[in-house]
Amino acid sequence: MVEVTAQRIQTLGATVQQVDMGFETLHGGQKIKFPPAILAELGNDTTKATVCFYGHVDVQPAKKEDGWKSDPYTLTEVNGNLYGRGATDNKGPVLAWIHAIETYISLKKDIPVNIKFIIEGVEETGSPGLEELIKEHMDFFSDVDYVVISDNVWLSKKPALTYGTRGNAYFFVEVKSGKKDLHSGTFGGIIHESMRDLVYLLASLVDSTGRILIPGIYDDVAPVTEQEIHLYENIDFDIEEHKNNTEVNTFLYSSKEEILQRMWRYPSLSIHGIEGAFAGTG
Repeated sequence: MVEVTAQRIQTLGATVQQVDMGFETLHGGQKIKFPPAILAELGNDTTKATVCFYGHVDVQPAKKEDGWKSDPYTLTEVNGNLYGRGATDNKGPVLAWIHAIETYISLKKDIPVNIKFIIEGVEETGSPGLEELIKEHMDFFSDVDYVVISDNVWLSKKPALTYGTRGNAYFFVEVKSGKKDLHSGTFGGIIHESMRDLVYLLASLVDSTGRILIPGIYDDVAPVTEQEIHLYENIDFDIEEHKNNTEVNTFLYSSKEEILQRMWRYPSLSIHGIEGAFAGTG
């Protein structure tokens, strides 16, 4: 995908370079080479502003049994919409930028800004190496006036500007008890079971309203001001449509303002995986 994207951007007349992103060490110790990142630039008119577009062309794994109605890796048209892994996140937005530039060129119109691209293929892995790449290529970014990250989702038909995100912090918790597998029919009831303790621990992190119970987690969250409350009033957001899209019957909160604030400004806690005892088939 990086190769295809680089070639496509090159046809716009842009200068394109592929930058090494190093190696990933897998859980078993095996090392595999990351796909390179693309740095490209189109136009160097010093009288124009320079806009840098960020995007990525890698995807999360997908199988049809996950709930897809079509093969996730075959782009499929249904009622005028295109469905496929990465169509929204993030190949579609990358392609939209390329199409926009192609349109300017085909209409022989002057592109009003200089454009730079930074496109990677390891975003879904957490973008390892991206920070180092940016530091090593400071000259490339030195004249950038604006950065546009087209890697977000909005359900309304209206355009939206994303000017901040909550960010992520990952933690791994491991509970150990004995050193060997024990038969529950023989030993159950007389020992502390680490899987049960782990479930108890995870369940104690959040209450039934979604409030995180970890001490201090809200200390750095700014209180909601009257001015901010008014910002939510005119946002185009349909709660029922959002329920239908997420295929749930109810949310933890009932008003538009509460839901958007919980999605956008307050920290949330999710458990993304749990493993214990024997986890194979059967």
